[in-house]
Amino acid sequence: MFCLAVALLELTFGKPLSQFQEKGMIADDQVQQLITAKRLTKEIRKHEDDRFASVVIKCMNPSPSSPTDYDFRFENESFRRQFIQDVLAPLYQGVIALP
Repeated sequence: MFCLAVALLELTFGKPLSQFQEKGMIADDQVQQLITAKRLTKEIRKHEDDRFASVVIKCMNPSPSSPTDYDFRFENESFRRQFIQDVLAPLYQGVIALP
């Protein structure tokens, strides 16, 4: 899901995520990617409509399908259903709705 969020952020902002990383940050590549993606996710609503922004936000911050369910693996059927409802369906509807 993180990779999908990164791809959507890169499409929105028109550059690779690496070009948004803050200079002087001392962290490994994965940590820098996460920090940068979280920062850009906070800005997404300024650049995209609510439906698309919500998809990116949900990829970065998946919500559990129940208050006690924090199993974010696709093998988990309830998580998979939530992912389809929150991410795939809105993306699909957005693509189909384009002229």
